[in-house]
Amino acid sequence: MKKYFRLCYVTSVGQDGLQSFSYALPSLSKKQFYDIVNELTYNGFHLKTLFLKPGVRLKGTIALNWLKDHKTNFPPYSATLYFRSRYRSYIKLYSSGKIISFFPLESYIVNFLKNVMRYERVLRFYELKPINRYFENSYFILNWFNDELKIFLKSRFELPRSAWLNNRKTEYYYILEDELIILMKLCKILKPERIECLFNFPIEEVSIPIIKPGSRPMFKTETSFHKFLNLIEDLLSNYEFPINLKNRKSFITFDDSSIIFKKLNSELDYEGLLSIFGELKNHCFDSFHIFSSYHEIKI
Repeated sequence: MKKYFRLCYVTSVGQDGLQSFSYALPSLSKKQFYDIVNELTYNGFHLKTLFLKPGVRLKGTIALNWLKDHKTNFPPYSATLYFRSRYRSYIKLYSSGKIISFFPLESYIVNFLKNVMRYERVLRFYELKPINRYFENSYFILNWFNDELKIFLKSRFELPRSAWLNNRKTEYYYILEDELIILMKLCKILKPERIECLFNFPIEEVSIPIIKPGSRPMFKTETSFHKFLNLIEDLLSNYEFPINLKNRKSFITFDDSSIIFKKLNSELDYEGLLSIFGELKNHCFDSFHIFSSYHEIKI
């Protein structure tokens, strides 16, 4: 585990030639979210819209008052801020830790990252319904089909899609440390007999090459729980960001592929979710992001 949280970002250029930046922060508590918004407004930005959850929004002073109110303690879904005197200078800030902007933001958020470990982690308690056919939170989506489980990791770099297409062509692998930890924990909890996904190298003799225009071959294969887990643990022990995939062993999970767990030997329950939150010591500061979906919580 890192002793500090590094600021990670990817860039992409749109059809209009403008460059956009996608940043990855820790998954934020409401207080952290407010502190970043407060820092930005102090430096000339204006809070235009606050989305409590998709489709539910507040504007202006009302939005800022909601953030200040200690009674409404869940983090919002996202906020949009504008700089008053600069063209195309808006920021989209998500409490999952994703930031999208049209200019570099390092100077505004570096102090927050220096102090991030001083925040108190927020552990909430929920009356969870049994997790059965579908479960979604800020980190992943789980879909059960008979004795198989399809996992989609919701990377903070999954949008915009054009950035992912460029990522595939240049062979950079934008999966963050906390996302690897999530995947490792799901493996250990569920203990599947077999795992299927796309790799950037033939991990098994029966690997099937998949050729796509503008990118190197990927290999679809099914492998054992132990081999898959060893690969993740090896990545975590030698982790750098970003990882150049050339001559590196890894696996691909995003854009058009999922990880499928076959023949599970255990179930994911409240205690399992609690153990996942416990592992993300410096990546997730509110258990809301593990225990509940923005689409389910009632604010």
